Amino acid sequence: MYIRPRQMWWFPLLFAGLFALGMSIGFLTDKPETSVSADQQAASEEAKQKLVEDRNTIKGLLSQLDTTREVPFQISVKDETYEGTFHGELFELKGKVSGHDIHMKRTGERIAVLIDGEAQNPDLLPYALYTPYEHANLIKGQLTSIEPQVIPSANQQGLLGYQVSLPPSEVRALLTLWMGPHFKADTQMEQVLHQFKIIYQLWYEPQTAKLKQMVVNLKLDTPIGKRQDQLVFTF
Repeated sequence: MYIRPRQMWWFPLLFAGLFALGMSIGFLTDKPETSVSADQQAASEEAKQKLVEDRNTIKGLLSQLDTTREVPFQISVKDETYEGTFHGELFELKGKVSGHDIHMKRTGERIAVLIDGEAQNPDLLPYALYTPYEHANLIKGQLTSIEPQVIPSANQQGLLGYQVSLPPSEVRALLTLWMGPHFKADTQMEQVLHQFKIIYQLWYEPQTAKLKQMVVNLKLDTPIGKRQDQLVFTF
């Protein structure tokens, strides 16, 4: 085929048309990737915003326990229930265990545990002597490093719930404190500490944003067995 000189005028138009077609194909090919990337970025920003909102909600719930007045509350441990009041780190609780009267009280630095009027060693149940205020401070101290999970309210009629887990380093420090000055962290005990989890559940009324219950789950999961203790604070 021969191209006559007078036909060469349409060559630039042909090249321009092919160039435009190539750009159009490239644009159509790249557009889904751009769209996916934008969606991923939007989802990431939405997740970050949701995390901030959840943390702020939890902070507001926990702030209700930081009060200048005495707050009545109940503690349920296994099948036993204690009733009393707390104010910051101070508290007083009374209840019955297997027919025996239990009285626990903290005034200042002093902690008293009485069973049928006889003094007992308070170190026997250290975590049970933490007030809701102190548990709230534990959570608030780690709030920027934990990711709250929304939990279903199958057993909590009309309440909304969050679940948060303390970081392993905080769990270890807390257990060391609870075990007292005689605690020795040998290799075997270190392995146990790493398998221990402290998980909180916070239940609140969505209409009033009032905290109604704090559940403290202490879980130990080892190859030789599992153990779980639970404290339930009801306000």
